[in-house]
Amino acid sequence: MKNFKKVCGIIMLIALFMTACDHGSGPGGGGGGINAGDLPEFPPGSNPAATMEDAEAVLAELRQSEIFYEINEEIWEVIWENSPSNSWNYSFSNRSLPNGYLRVSASETENITFTGGFKTIEDIYNAIYEIWAVIDELYDNYPIDWDEIERLEEEIDQLEEEIENTQLAVGDRYSETYTGTKKGELIKDKTTDGVTAVQGSTIENKWNESYNETVKTSGTYATDFGVNYNYTDNEKDLLAFTLTSSSGSIKFILDSTAEWIEAGYYETDGTYDWTETEKYSGSLKIYGANNALLIDHRINDYTTYRGAWAMIQEYGWEHCPNCGEFAYDPGYKCYSCNYPNVFNPVNVTPFSPNNWINGNLSSSNPVAWYSINVTNGTTYHLWWDDWDTNDQHADVMVCGYYSNGNLIFDKDWPNNYSFTASSTGTVYINVYPYSEGDTGTFTIAYNTTGIQPAGSILNIDPSRAAFSRLENKREPAAKQRKPIDSLRNNKRGFLKR
Repeated sequence: MKNFKKVCGIIMLIALFMTACDHGSGPGGGGGGINAGDLPEFPPGSNPAATMEDAEAVLAELRQSEIFYEINEEIWEVIWENSPSNSWNYSFSNRSLPNGYLRVSASETENITFTGGFKTIEDIYNAIYEIWAVIDELYDNYPIDWDEIERLEEEIDQLEEEIENTQLAVGDRYSETYTGTKKGELIKDKTTDGVTAVQGSTIENKWNESYNETVKTSGTYATDFGVNYNYTDNEKDLLAFTLTSSSGSIKFILDSTAEWIEAGYYETDGTYDWTETEKYSGSLKIYGANNALLIDHRINDYTTYRGAWAMIQEYGWEHCPNCGEFAYDPGYKCYSCNYPNVFNPVNVTPFSPNNWINGNLSSSNPVAWYSINVTNGTTYHLWWDDWDTNDQHADVMVCGYYSNGNLIFDKDWPNNYSFTASSTGTVYINVYPYSEGDTGTFTIAYNTTGIQPAGSILNIDPSRAAFSRLENKREPAAKQRKPIDSLRNNKRGFLKR
């Protein structure tokens, strides 16, 4: 999800695809009800792949091409041209750009429901937006009426105080659902970087998200109240392409489904409990001459899911200088051994429970190490605050290692993690920037009680975090921020970056 979703690393190694895939020699079915025979035929004079090695040579060229990036950009350009700028509710079919390569159908639907105190907060926010619009107009006038602007700003302050004092009663509910689909079909051949996608090739993406909060313990918005919440994100991608390159021609069908589910409970005093599950399914099938199935890569977990996308998209990998695996993203890290954040604790600061430690990442100290003395069978709870509350926080990742270097976890969001020690000894915690070169401050703490220590800037509040950590939604230019700070970013479709 930063949550989705800060997307995602690739830990499937291209060099090991032969062991991760089933390879066949006969005709095979595809995904989503599509078979190889349903795809556009190989162009006359092309050289269909005859062996798995031939298919992998074409895939190697495909990974060096930006053809999928350009196709996806054109799909979104069609959507932007044919959907309202201030709404996520629209539907259209078979639209294209002048001189474009694609015929596009798309739809998006959003539904938001507020009851009780949540509805009151929404109404107050809308009033605040209207006042800010008036203030913006006043700034455009000359001479500027500073007295009126000051009066309106005081009115906003009063409304914000009303929000803080709004009563939330048991059963008050906030819910949001978001569904979308987009399909593009090539209406003529498209060639990029020596790779040609044949007319009739298609790509379809569907997504369905929902987020719900129900007040369990009453209180004002600024004081103690408790909420049960749940979040689901289901994404389905279906790509059916016939491709040619200097190495030959292939057909491929990628049919993948990914689902993320989170449910939990939180209180404004920092009490927080949640569970998270992920599900992946589908396959990537590569076909050659006579529609022979040359590569059959099954998707059943995160590794095979990311591996399927890695076979058709370039991520700039190199052989890792630490472990040697072909899984190193230069400037970021290795998805096999986590290099350059490899286990090498230096300048370690010992942790003590229930004490927030202030940390700082800088160009001279790009990572921070901490240690916890753990007891076998005891559960330890970590929290970290990297929110941009003062525009000085770093956006961080946090990982943990046993003293033998075995990785326990590697996470960015939610900003907490719990683990049960499998042996008595020392656990090392590494804090490092999510983006290369990112610097700034953060705070981190731990205990064994599971109750977040007091004193942090951040009280983990899913209603302020869940949708803001998705990288998969498009924000129309005029779309206003929803209460509870629910945000959307940019639904970029099938590019799994």
